Amino acid sequence: MAHENPSSVRSKKMLTEALLALMREEGYESITITQLCGRSGLSRSAFYSNFKTKEDVLGHYLDALRPVLRDVMPGTRMDLEEKLRHCFCAVEEDKSGLRALLDDRSLYVKAAVADFMAEAIHVTNPFAGSLPGEVNGIMEAAVSGAVAGVLAYWVRNDFTPDAVALAHVFSKVLAGAEHMVM
Repeated sequence: MAHENPSSVRSKKMLTEALLALMREEGYESITITQLCGRSGLSRSAFYSNFKTKEDVLGHYLDALRPVLRDVMPGTRMDLEEKLRHCFCAVEEDKSGLRALLDDRSLYVKAAVADFMAEAIHVTNPFAGSLPGEVNGIMEAAVSGAVAGVLAYWVRNDFTPDAVALAHVFSKVLAGAEHMVM
């Protein structure tokens, strides 16, 4: 695997931080490449040597969170609480960045976040494949909605429990739901 140029890594980090900061101030749709460059202190040339569009910057941010999901994919030897703790701890590390995404009104951002959340939630679904057809789909939808809602509330409101406590409580709730349907 080739290593990325340290200057490029630094530039991508600076542009991503600039995007999130600007999103907190004015929203994704109104952000321009010029603003991203100004906020990050980088030139347009530096921007275009790392990204083609601001959508690529957003994608880079979400892609940086994905390795956490690979660690908890089905087949890993983690129980549900460990998977939830792993995901929630990753979210806890960058609540303000995720808050900027959750609070943005752009349909593009909402779709990107929804795709990411669906991927995150799928890996923690305790019902995957264990229930008959339609029932499994219904339970997966219920779990997905519940996890997404709890994460969004936790991120937006600085909800009191830390990631470990939240994972513990949520795993108990899901275990109770699993017993109700099995």
